[in-house]
Amino acid sequence: MTTFPSFEFEGPCNPELSAGQLTRFWEMGYGSHPLLLEGGELEGLRTKFEDILVDAFGLDSQTLATTLTIEKYVLEMTLSASHSDYLSDSQIYGKIVGIGAQLFGLEPEDVVAGWRIFLKKPGFKETPFHQDALFRPPPYDSISFWIPLDGASERNGCLYYIDRSHERGLLPHREIDGQQTIEAIGFEEARACPLPPGAVSFHHCMTIHGAAPNRDTKSRRCFGIVCSPGRSTGTV
Repeated sequence: MTTFPSFEFEGPCNPELSAGQLTRFWEMGYGSHPLLLEGGELEGLRTKFEDILVDAFGLDSQTLATTLTIEKYVLEMTLSASHSDYLSDSQIYGKIVGIGAQLFGLEPEDVVAGWRIFLKKPGFKETPFHQDALFRPPPYDSISFWIPLDGASERNGCLYYIDRSHERGLLPHREIDGQQTIEAIGFEEARACPLPPGAVSFHHCMTIHGAAPNRDTKSRRCFGIVCSPGRSTGTV
């Protein structure tokens, strides 16, 4: 696998992208920031993640992972209004929207976003390659941000991207085992995106991507945020 190209920013509190970094994102269809969260922000997000699961299932992530016996790719959830409002008042939200605004060439107040969480327990299989645009309305201009709370590796199910695939248009997908899939694309063609805890990757909704299976002994917990220019995304 090739090394994932992390962007370097002037500072983690107020990320600023250079003209070259903006160009690279739009050429490749994805990017990353190696240090997005500071101090107690990461621990605060981990606590909120567990609160969301307890509210929804009455179980924390560790207990929930032991009770899920079905084979899945990943457990996904949209957030209640209370959890979403709380997160949208956080500093991390401002950082994400700030990066999104730079990528769109807009002011932060002209960017809207929605939240989702992902739990990939040990044994969950790979998420097949797909484009997020399949699940969103035209004009297909949103950008997805992905924040692993415990780090993401090739062992526990990090994301993989296909270079410049956002330029291919919306490709045909086929439902296989309940998952929308672009066939004939394998992990050997893709670029792995391992991330430390609190880092973030981001990709265009047309970018083809998937995730490896979780072969680790612990669950992979992540927050997802989708940014769009000037209109409500509703859910991620």
